[in-house]
Amino acid sequence: LILDLSMYMLFDRNAVFQHFPDWARRFHLYSNCTRSDSFISRFLGEKLTYSKIKLFCYKWAKLYIKDGHVYFCYDSTNVNSQARGMYIVQKGYAKDDNTLTQVNTDYVVRQDDGLPLTFMEFPGSIVDIAEAETIINFIKSINDQDDNRFKIIFVCDRGYISEKNLLSFYDAGIGFIIMIRANMVIYKQLIKEYGQKIKFNFKYHIETTDKFGMTVPVSNFIEGMTLYFHIIYDQDLAKKDYTTLNSKIKLKSKFLSTCVNRQKKFTQAEIKEHSDWHDLEVEEAWTVTVKSKNGDYKEVPAYIIKSFETNTEKINLYLNECGFYILISSEEITAEEADYRYLKRDCVEKVFRTLKSSLGMDVIGIASPDNLHGKALIWFVASILHAIIFNTTSELKRLIRKTIQCLLLLEQYQQLNVTRI
Repeated sequence: LILDLSMYMLFDRNAVFQHFPDWARRFHLYSNCTRSDSFISRFLGEKLTYSKIKLFCYKWAKLYIKDGHVYFCYDSTNVNSQARGMYIVQKGYAKDDNTLTQVNTDYVVRQDDGLPLTFMEFPGSIVDIAEAETIINFIKSINDQDDNRFKIIFVCDRGYISEKNLLSFYDAGIGFIIMIRANMVIYKQLIKEYGQKIKFNFKYHIETTDKFGMTVPVSNFIEGMTLYFHIIYDQDLAKKDYTTLNSKIKLKSKFLSTCVNRQKKFTQAEIKEHSDWHDLEVEEAWTVTVKSKNGDYKEVPAYIIKSFETNTEKINLYLNECGFYILISSEEITAEEADYRYLKRDCVEKVFRTLKSSLGMDVIGIASPDNLHGKALIWFVASILHAIIFNTTSELKRLIRKTIQCLLLLEQYQQLNVTRI
């Protein structure tokens, strides 16, 4: 029945199981009979228990983690839900609308072939950094119980970097390649020290991507660990960063001009936020009421901006960072290898896109936590089948594309001869 429901998702591009009985009458099934939607609901909530799902994920992950260096991409996505009375459906940090409740789903995907390794659901209020610890402990449990310890490397985006997570990776025997955030102190230090050495220096040119990269070992970022920071400069990214920065400076100047004309009041903290690219002339102007963290209201000194002037030195510091990003790895690899592996992390994004656009995961449509876990397993199996089908038909798709190109060329040639005649 799990396979039947997974194939229904793949064929019908739908996850509403009320329509499954009608679909099942028109297709061959793995099970011996067509099940009603009420039977499926009981099956998801009662038969697919959390312990069984966890056991399946454990055995599946253990089966497809191989010896040697294997790269896995790890990321999370959120799905909005209007279900009420479920602990797992909570308000979080939804990209579209923060007022909506959601469920977070984490996937680990093998980078070479896009095969999903494991998945987990979390309440919508849990942040990515906290979710990573549970995934790390899951992989560690496989490591500890396996006689032949394997070596895998997780590729993650900047949302998962924290000292606690890096130490957890290290303790679990898991390598990692993670992008660091631009607001981190070490990011600015490395760009200031090595940025101009890398930029347009052929010694650090990466021919495959036409970027420039340097690897710097750092032993004082986390005590007891030597990490490798890969500083990458991308010319195309530099153009985009400059355009974005220029637009922000213009908008900030327009905003400050309005504040001067209207004599808008600011707190001291707000004044600092508006002085990134400008020198501000301010004066104290009575007080303003603000809300503290504990919910109380209090009076604090207020300031108004009398005038402002663009500070070119501050802007140049931001310009020097345009086009750069820094990857951090646990193992000594080249900047080219780190960048190549990080760019291929989109394999997990492709799985999320498949789940939401082709397998009906854009809407949860579940009213109980037990049913949600059961349906999440069906989605996981469907994503596995999708990856297998995609990989096994890749050569066929290549031949089809070549055949279509030949037919188009033949048609153009025939039309050209007719025109000449």
